[in-house]
Amino acid sequence: MIYILLVISLIAFGACGNAGIEAELDTASRHLEVQPELSLKLLENIDQNKLSSDKQRARYSLLYSIALDKNYIDITDDSIIAPAVKYYSDHGDAQSRFLCHYYEARIYENAGDVDNALLCISKAERSDTSKVDAGTLSMLYAMKCMIYDGVWRSREAIQAGELARKYALMAGKYRHYAYYCLSTSAAYRRCGDKESSRRNLSDAEPYKSYFTLLEKHLYQDLVICHMMDSDVSGTEVLAYTERYLSEYPQYDMINWRNIARVYQEAGQFEKASEMLALHSEYNDVSSDAGFHSILSELKEASGDYEKALYAQRTYSLISDAEALRLHKSDLRLVEERYEGEINLLNQKHRTTQVILLLAIACMLLGYVFYRWNKERRANKRELEELQREYEILSVVKDKVSRLDGAYQYLNEQSERKSDTESEMLKILGYRIGSLAAFLQQPTPDSLSKVAVQIDNLKKNRNYIVDSIGILYAVNYPEFISELRGYGLTSSEIGYCCLFLIGLNMPEAGKVIGKPSSIYNINSAIRKKMNLPTSSTNLDKWLLNRFNELYPTRTMSESK
Repeated sequence: MIYILLVISLIAFGACGNAGIEAELDTASRHLEVQPELSLKLLENIDQNKLSSDKQRARYSLLYSIALDKNYIDITDDSIIAPAVKYYSDHGDAQSRFLCHYYEARIYENAGDVDNALLCISKAERSDTSKVDAGTLSMLYAMKCMIYDGVWRSREAIQAGELARKYALMAGKYRHYAYYCLSTSAAYRRCGDKESSRRNLSDAEPYKSYFTLLEKHLYQDLVICHMMDSDVSGTEVLAYTERYLSEYPQYDMINWRNIARVYQEAGQFEKASEMLALHSEYNDVSSDAGFHSILSELKEASGDYEKALYAQRTYSLISDAEALRLHKSDLRLVEERYEGEINLLNQKHRTTQVILLLAIACMLLGYVFYRWNKERRANKRELEELQREYEILSVVKDKVSRLDGAYQYLNEQSERKSDTESEMLKILGYRIGSLAAFLQQPTPDSLSKVAVQIDNLKKNRNYIVDSIGILYAVNYPEFISELRGYGLTSSEIGYCCLFLIGLNMPEAGKVIGKPSSIYNINSAIRKKMNLPTSSTNLDKWLLNRFNELYPTRTMSESK
């Protein structure tokens, strides 16, 4: 008993401990954006030995990596985020997976390993980015832009920069948006696309209030560059530049190389040389091709041809070395390599998928053939039914013709009768004529081709029956009135008249298109007419009653 209580106590204590750790992680997570310093302190105070599961260790690893980054502590060791990457690669939500790859890329970027940084970015991009917030996406593409920009791959930098500014604006991160507009503007300019550069610069202007001091300098630098490219006079450009230098005295943030270019364009070569000297004071010019290009021009203008030649040679060496470096390190190959790895992983599943798809295709084809064959047989039966109907209706036509002088009498009667009666008298002739036209044609190769025609021919069966009823009503009103007195519908009256023409029950059933329901129809009519079950058949009763009312008259005599 004591042993059991001890086990229960240990479990309860562990549960409480886990709950405490989770609460601390939750608190650290909440403070990441607003108070990253506090978040980092909270995480550092957590005893990592108390992290009880891979999930918990992964969460701690990710939060700690984020906290370090937001506190501007650049780490180059990927072991810190490794537990998170390992866990979230197969578990957790898309946001966490994305963040793992993003901060892993940040670590590689800090280490100068741009190949692996870009590889991690590619992995992040292949995550379900629909579940990732726009602010996080903007950070990813900003880093991608910076990587490509750092190796003078301006086109790729532009593509990433445009995405970075798009998502930053969506997230309401206006300071970031303003910076991305400026950096993308600079990239466009390096590509020679000055119009797009101006557009991005203009997009940044409404957000100038969000500029940091560094961004203010970048903005002014771009403005001066575009002024030099435009029709603005050199005097105006120089005046603007000198106002800028007086308003922003932070010498270490000024692009003195461009300032030197302004004075050079104004013909103030000595002043330009001073600006270039300031550039070398605040920047490492050993690999700055642009610096040596301007220096060569200034030395040539001053007549110092030896130094001009030396600067030109230095410019050429730096340019050639940079071109070679870019040739050897083609970052596009990194993305292609990752895509290849993904394809290899998927290739194992493709054979199975193809076999499965083929099996499904065969089943579908079999089903389609089954339905086609079934429909074909159904159409064939419909055609045969219509042929039989035509034969029966031809008999109806002959018998009606003997009574009323056929179609001529119908047409004559239609001229004397009301519009409704006239229309109904014509329907019988139309029905027989349409069936004759259809059935006199050769049998088609494919019955499915006449499915629509068959359907249309079937639709007006009720009109035929109604027409016969009206035809009798015109010539034998007493008899039809008696049938109406029983509560029979127009269709039921027309059906009764089929027996007067001389059709039997199966033939009448085919005319109305309901051969299987003929007995139910008969029963319903007999019930309305109060005919006992044991009495004479309906067709015989109708014939007897008609002969009682009209012992000698026929339809032809009434003409």
